[in-house]
Amino acid sequence: MAYTAGSNDLRALYATTKPQLSKNIADGISERIPLLEEIKKAGNFKTVAGGGTEFHESAIVGDSAATGGYSKGTVLNVNEQEGIDKFAYTPAFFYSTIYMDGTELAMNAGNAQAVSLLSARTEQAKASMYNKFDEYLCGLDNSGDQSGWLGLQDLVPDTASATIQGTGVNRTTYTKAQNNVDSTSIATAAAWNTSDAGRTVMTSLYNLCSYGIERPTFCLMTRSIFEAYQISLQQNERFINPGRKANAGYPHVTFMVDMKVTFGDNVLAGHFYMLNPKFIKMKVLAQKNFKMGDFIEAYDQDCEAAKITLGGQFCTNSPRYNGVYTGGGF
Repeated sequence: MAYTAGSNDLRALYATTKPQLSKNIADGISERIPLLEEIKKAGNFKTVAGGGTEFHESAIVGDSAATGGYSKGTVLNVNEQEGIDKFAYTPAFFYSTIYMDGTELAMNAGNAQAVSLLSARTEQAKASMYNKFDEYLCGLDNSGDQSGWLGLQDLVPDTASATIQGTGVNRTTYTKAQNNVDSTSIATAAAWNTSDAGRTVMTSLYNLCSYGIERPTFCLMTRSIFEAYQISLQQNERFINPGRKANAGYPHVTFMVDMKVTFGDNVLAGHFYMLNPKFIKMKVLAQKNFKMGDFIEAYDQDCEAAKITLGGQFCTNSPRYNGVYTGGGF
């Protein structure tokens, strides 16, 4: 049913834009949150069609004993490989609401006015959704209620716990995220750039997260640490070629050839993370992939509301390739 000039039927107007709105919100959340953009580029923003109560991630948790040299006559170990496990993550849910007041609709009757009002309310809902979801991913609400959503504080915790958060699997050398916190506290931005202290901790954490050819390719900092890092750069390091890997769609500089370094408004104070998006996933339930609900009129108020819902979880299958620095005092 198309929306026609002079009509005040919100549902008709909404029906013509609902499919595109859902797609715009789904695409926009990765564009607005650099961490999700990097996960998407790595092919790890996954839609799960079959639903289910858990997301499973196969993981290497140790070496296999069925490996080694041999010579003629050697009895080879052909037993089942050890060191293989799976991480099980429970989906969590997230929503935002688009609210339309009946009195506002009456005062904005007509095609252009109604479209403008709906657009403004939708944009505000999108912006609020992106910011709150970014808080969840960064763990800013970790001391409060994240409604089951895991964040960087869970996947890359400040200190290694006995089990991997959200999975119950015991930690091993293979499943321990890297922490660079010992004797490396830097109290001020000036101290960051004294005797290359900041670059030293960055290099140390980068090396801790690197195994063979795998290395972190994305670094997420607070604004203050990012600014201190920029000051440490030589002039030729501050300018990057937008035609190469540097063209990421968000402001950043690079470290160690190709690791993108940027900032986030919701990163915990004093922290920065070095991450390998190949080993981090955002899994989303197909039936809750920023699903747009219909406008429903309240029975006791002059208003209508529609919900945007998301179901999924932030996952990792190899924490060892990711690390966190927690010693920033500014």
